[in-house]
Amino acid sequence: MNNKIFSDSAFIKTLKVFLTTVHHSGPIQDSIYHEAIHYFQNEPLQTEQLHNLQQDRNTALHELENNDKDSLNTKLKNKLAQADQLLKKFKLQIREERLARLQKIKMLANEIIDFCYGDNLEETNIRFAKVLGCQLLLVPTSAKAAVRYNHCNKHLYRAVLSLKLFDQLLAEGLIKNKFVSESYALSLNNGSDEIKQRIHIPLVIVSLLLDIGNFHPDAQAILTGPEGKLDELRALDNDERIALLKINYQQTINYITEGLGLDQYIGNSKAEKAEFDQLEIQKISFIKDLLLKSVNPQQGIGNVIKVPQIYTSIVMSSKLNFAYNTVPKAFLILDKGVERNSHSQIAVDTLLKITGLYPQGFGITYIPKDDNGDDLPRYEYAIVNRLYPDDPHAPLCRIVTKNLTFVSNGDDVTLNTSQNLYYPANRKKLEQISPERLKEILSKLWSNFEQRQQETSLIPSCWQPQEYFSYAKHQNLWNKTVI
Repeated sequence: MNNKIFSDSAFIKTLKVFLTTVHHSGPIQDSIYHEAIHYFQNEPLQTEQLHNLQQDRNTALHELENNDKDSLNTKLKNKLAQADQLLKKFKLQIREERLARLQKIKMLANEIIDFCYGDNLEETNIRFAKVLGCQLLLVPTSAKAAVRYNHCNKHLYRAVLSLKLFDQLLAEGLIKNKFVSESYALSLNNGSDEIKQRIHIPLVIVSLLLDIGNFHPDAQAILTGPEGKLDELRALDNDERIALLKINYQQTINYITEGLGLDQYIGNSKAEKAEFDQLEIQKISFIKDLLLKSVNPQQGIGNVIKVPQIYTSIVMSSKLNFAYNTVPKAFLILDKGVERNSHSQIAVDTLLKITGLYPQGFGITYIPKDDNGDDLPRYEYAIVNRLYPDDPHAPLCRIVTKNLTFVSNGDDVTLNTSQNLYYPANRKKLEQISPERLKEILSKLWSNFEQRQQETSLIPSCWQPQEYFSYAKHQNLWNKTVI
């Protein structure tokens, strides 16, 4: 693969635009998260300025009301009018900045949703698989780089996963929430746009902004220390962790309600305005309900946020000890949470039904079989590329090597537990092969084997396909083939 040119498909280019619009580490601070940081940093000064202008206006009014000299009336009225104008202008500026932030994230949420849905359920499932899979496939192979990448890019993954989990729970009648039920009934009568505007967009916004409070100065003081020199991704002690959780929750609520707030009706109909304003109040109430219940969801609506949040924290981990081969262990963590009654068994089981044990885009190493169904003395590479496996332990995959040669037109297959090298028993099957032959196999699968041969076992439990996926011709892992 050395002589090929790295490039991105149109789909990947669009996905990367979404990722950088949400959050990025570049010098131009124009992302959703940068806007929130700017809001948090300027909020105290803005509050002080607003208070001073209100005080100036109140002082001018008081002077006018207590004036007993007609000769000063005109001057005092002008002073009050000027104070009113300055106050009004400043409030208008605050509102315009708030609405600009709100419109940007609503537009982004709308575009993300459109990106995930097709013309039918089959196409929609493929698109969700593709959006999730591409994000994992873009994660750098270096653990250090992967952690930094995930720190900026996990928000979109979490939002897309929350959207899919919500839809599945709703389709199975497993969501008991009045606003959701009313919105779903309206969507059946008026079209799918009702559920999109009333539920999907608020859900995506909450998922995208779930960590936004961590960027408040008080939270950053904990994460980076008083002098700002500590690594924000370091492990926190228990007191720091609890304090951070409180700040994140409070400031996330603050940003969503005050930094974004309610949308503004545009039009001349009083009846339409009243209906619009009422719906905005319902949506912000739904958003606050999602945030509140995501902290301790148990069996409630908060599971559509909490369960994907935990899953994403493993798959797109931003912990300094992140290791790629731990990615399939997300459900072990989720199951422990169920045992503690911190989230719903139903939600976890539903997510497992959607994703299986192996996330979209995960690199599977497996033992191929001959025409008689017997194991061949080698392993090959595949990539998980479909949701809803019949067996959560047997992922739906695209084969990407044949006879130890990379291909871009492999078949889609179900890889059962007797083939998958993630299971130690299967790796033992290959231990009878000589080390020389195993090195030969690995040298054909790694373009820079000589530099990297010390990095992994000669019988790898999985592989990281980021380099393979770096070429546009390999990025269409989701085109339809016969399974």
